[in-house]
This record gives sequence, structure tokens and C-alpha cells, in this order.
Amino acid sequence: MKNKIAVIGAGAIGSLIAAYIAKAGHHVSIIDTWPQHIETIKTQGLTLNADNDEFTVPIDAFHLGELSNSNPKFDFVFCCVKSQDTVWVIKFIERYMSPAGVIISAQNGINDEIIASLVGFSKTIGCVITLGAMLIEPGIVKRTSAKENPALTLGELNGLISSRLNFLKDILELVGPIALTNNLWGQRWAKLAQNCMSNSLAGVTGLGSRELRTRDDTLRILVEIATEVVNVAKVLGISIEAINGVESKLFSSDSTVNKDIIMKLLKKDAYKLGEGKPSLLQDIEKKRLTEVDFLNGYIVKKGKEVGVKTPLNERLVELVHEIEKGNKIQDINYAVELLTKK
Repeated sequence: MKNKIAVIGAGAIGSLIAAYIAKAGHHVSIIDTWPQHIETIKTQGLTLNADNDEFTVPIDAFHLGELSNSNPKFDFVFCCVKSQDTVWVIKFIERYMSPAGVIISAQNGINDEIIASLVGFSKTIGCVITLGAMLIEPGIVKRTSAKENPALTLGELNGLISSRLNFLKDILELVGPIALTNNLWGQRWAKLAQNCMSNSLAGVTGLGSRELRTRDDTLRILVEIATEVVNVAKVLGISIEAINGVESKLFSSDSTVNKDIIMKLLKKDAYKLGEGKPSLLQDIEKKRLTEVDFLNGYIVKKGKEVGVKTPLNERLVELVHEIEKGNKIQDINYAVELLTKK
């Protein structure tokens, strides 16, 4: 019997994952709250656009209220919702999991322990996302990162490389390079640093991923933001993995030479980012609530707990909230202001 797989939260990443799983021939269902998206998938299938690759696949799609009619029992559930929606979504989907069902947190932020507290640690797997995507319109998702770039990293909360990790790696192989890790928390914090660097700065300046890493002013800010993240992680005892391919220990030094080295490394690989926009920038453009409190805000909170100052992250949280409320507009000049916060 085939495993039943669900993707709850059919945004860009959730839709992309579902499309590739379906293309590989696995039974996958999409569950979301966006009526037009679900109806389009029901009637026309889900279309994925990527460089040199475009396909449409039929996928079972459900509005939240429709699940009770069929009462499915899923073996694997990819949770792809915004961090602020994690708790209610997990409480909702738990009733539709098989007895041995597992939740895979394919989200930004650190949500694994929250999910584990609701369904159990043995029913929780982490999935660190390193690919990019955008929803173009209902039923159509575009991949914005190169197929050869690292796509996803899977990890058990206890650090073991389990048989179910290898199973998930096999079903996800069409997505791109899939890695397994015995240091999920180090990978999570490396991705958190990446999100704190690019997402919020893109949100307040309006610049895309590549632009942020080709300008010297914004590049300098990215490095300083990540330095604050690494400093907090170090005090917490987290062995943080490489950030955007750069060893995290380089960020923890106040050496100007090291900072210049990091900037050169980040700029060198900027071309790999394509024309994608970080998810927080997409949220601001669509006037949606952002995840800033679960990204930079999380670093500010943890920094206060361990006595590490995080002025850049704190100011970014403030700016994003002001833009969300309509009190400020995106402005590249915020880069100048942020540089003075160091």
C-alpha cells in the first residue's frame, strides 16, 4: 500500500514540493485556505515552471472544510504554513494522521519543538528549505533557484539518520539535491541566519535576493545581521552550520578582514540566486502578515535571554512592523540607517 502524503499550506514552497512528489508518482494531497488556488488545482492540475522544466500534474486538492468528508489518514504531512499559523494548523491536521503518521516541518523559523510538543517528538521531522519559489497565480508555481543548488535538508530531532529520513529523501529526489543531517539545530540556525539576513532587509528596502548581495551597503548589513545571529547561537551552545556556504565561525569574529572575506564570498555566489524575492518581501507586496517575529524577532528574544545585544535585528523588526501597518514605505535608504546601528 502506498503511503498517503499531504502538504498543508500550499504557498510557493508547499506547492513546489507537492508538484514534484506527484510527478514522481506518489499519492499526495494539497490542503489550503486559498479558494482560487485549490479550485484551480482541482480543475486544471498544478503547474510548475522552472528553467528548462515545465509540467502540470493532477493532485487531490482540499479546502480545510472538505477533509472531514473523506476523513483521510495521512502517513506523512509536510507543514508548509507561516510560522504564526503553526499551532492551529497542527491541531487541525493531527486528527487526519495515521497512527504512525509524521509531521515534517518545511518552514522558516524554529517550529520543530512547537510541533513536537503537540504531536510528540517521535512524530516530528525537520526539513530545512534552501530552494526558492514564487506563486505566480492560482495553480501555477515558479521555481526561482537553480535545480542543481541544494534544495532541502532533512533531520530527526534526536540527530539519528533514520530509515524514514532515507524514505523521504527518495520521494523528494526530483526536487533537487536532498541532504540528511545529524545536526538539525545547527542547520536550522544556519537557515535562520540566512532568513534574518535577506528576508527582512528585502522587505524594508524592496530589493530582491540577488540585488542584496551585489550592493556593498546591503551586503555589509547582511554580514552584520548574521554576526548577531551567530553570537546568540554561540552562547546557546548551538553548533551552527555554514551560512550561505560560509563557515559560521567567520561571522563570530570582529575582524574587518574576515568581514571583507565574507562579503566577497557572498557576492561571488550572488548570481546563483536568480531573480527570486525572499518570502517576507513577497508578503509585504501582497499586504500579508509577515514572519518577522519568528525570524529576526526570535533572535532578539533569544538574545535578551542570554544577554547578547542584537540592535540590527531589533531595528529590522521595528521597520517591518511599521511597513506592515502602512506607517512607512519601503526605502533603500534604510540601508544607511541600519549601518549606523552597528
